Amino acid sequence: MNMETKNFIETCDFINMDTSALMETDSLLNFLENYGSIILKAGRTIFICREVIAELKLLLQCDKPLKVHQAETALSILYDNFDLFRLEAEPDSVDVRIVHKRIADQRIISAVTWYKVQHTQLFISNDKALLRAIVTADQMDAVHGKPVYATRLSKDGELIEYPCEEDFDWDETEKTVVESDDRYTDGQISGAFWGGLLSAIVVGGISCLLHSRIKVTGKLPNAFKF
Repeated sequence: MNMETKNFIETCDFINMDTSALMETDSLLNFLENYGSIILKAGRTIFICREVIAELKLLLQCDKPLKVHQAETALSILYDNFDLFRLEAEPDSVDVRIVHKRIADQRIISAVTWYKVQHTQLFISNDKALLRAIVTADQMDAVHGKPVYATRLSKDGELIEYPCEEDFDWDETEKTVVESDDRYTDGQISGAFWGGLLSAIVVGGISCLLHSRIKVTGKLPNAFKF
């Protein structure tokens, strides 16, 4: 057991996982085997938003057998570990067409700025472009609050924190953005990612201003609840 991974789980208020991490099914199973009991003991669950479920269902329809198998396995893992995951919606009720309006990355980046004011967050993704966007949004001068951890899953199921912004390989990340459009969605939502980042940052900045002007009730808006 890696103490850094254990500390990430125990110190965060929310854990959020994206499609790319769920698709790395061997790594995911190792993570759950190593840290499932830690997650339960800490009173946490891994939140899976509706858009992630839609992306998994969309992958079931693609013409690449490996992706179909990974998506099937990922959905099975969610069902088999219902005590560790909190699904925003039942997979059978999720319409895959929502990913044409808003991809999961946009939802996740919005959470960075929305919840940061009051809550420590742990994001798990194997998409370098998304990890970079999470760190970038977190480091904005206008966004203040609790720590945000952007991590990836290693093959043996450990969480590796993504480097700070000054350590980024910008050329490599730009290449990754293009590749990530095809890797998980077969290019059906190409170009949506960075538009989503911009809108999420703007919305998040406004949200932070609103939080600073209203009385904190401790109750999160239903539209954004984890």
